[in-house]
Amino acid sequence: MAFLFGGGIVQEGIAKEHRTVGAQQTHCLGRYLLDLPADARIEAKFAFADAEIETIRTVDEAGYRQRVEAKERELRDSPHAETGSQFVGREDFDPHHVSLASWNGPNSRRVYRYDMYAYAPEQQVLFKLSGQGNATPRARSMASDYQQALLTGSLRYRPNNDIPREPGFCIDSGFIARSTVNKERVTADAVLPRYPGVAVRFLSYVTGTPDVELLERSSSIPPGYEEVAARMKTLRRGTREVNGASGQELLIRADSEGKTAYEFLWESQGQANSIERPFLSLRLSTTEHTDGRGEVIDAPFASDDEAIAFWEGVLSTLRLRSGAVGR
Repeated sequence: MAFLFGGGIVQEGIAKEHRTVGAQQTHCLGRYLLDLPADARIEAKFAFADAEIETIRTVDEAGYRQRVEAKERELRDSPHAETGSQFVGREDFDPHHVSLASWNGPNSRRVYRYDMYAYAPEQQVLFKLSGQGNATPRARSMASDYQQALLTGSLRYRPNNDIPREPGFCIDSGFIARSTVNKERVTADAVLPRYPGVAVRFLSYVTGTPDVELLERSSSIPPGYEEVAARMKTLRRGTREVNGASGQELLIRADSEGKTAYEFLWESQGQANSIERPFLSLRLSTTEHTDGRGEVIDAPFASDDEAIAFWEGVLSTLRLRSGAVGR
């Protein structure tokens, strides 16, 4: 069974039966909140000020230091066409906050790469931020000041079930208490054990120029998809405001070879250069996973009404966290 949106994660299917949403848990993703079934497994990627953020758990003090030292050795051993080594310098803001500067590549002359480390010893959690900057003395000095303020003053550990009340940006097991406009984004994928085959994806990013609206982009059938479109039924299509965010919604069902699949999508194009109204997207798909034979799993909903009710139970919870943006 082929659809406009594809996938490829292997997962065994089960017989279709009626289910209810049940207990939910609130997740803080960037500056927004989203409620998902309590047993949902989430994998998320975060970026703040255009720096990718990685959360590493169960790291003791020695392990933290070993990681930093290993990265520094790697950079010192990596050749650079002009300076001999890609390593540029190291700053220890304090024992638990370090930044390593290096050339962005073996032939780079204009761009530095920064590998920044913030370690929470009590929780044994290490945050690693990776970003770039201009390779000039003034830009590096400004980057140093910003990194020190970010790592030592703004970034802190946060239990994942904690919902902050102050301005800032939630990351995996962390929180950045800053509210200035920057290039920040979130991509979160949820797998739902009680709903085999169902995948939920949340996407948010600060946009410079809002894109074409969803329904305008989907108004025509792409070449080669005519046969697929003939098996699709639009369940709902139109504008949709979700907790103050203006957007558009497209809900589609497809039937083929005795199986049913759903593709639900809501988007808000947001406002230019706004952390309060970024681009937002929530998607539910039952075609992301395949069974052991590589075939799409039959959607685990007893009817269109049940599928839509589940979608409503998730989409209606997407909201800007109270206090997320400073005034």
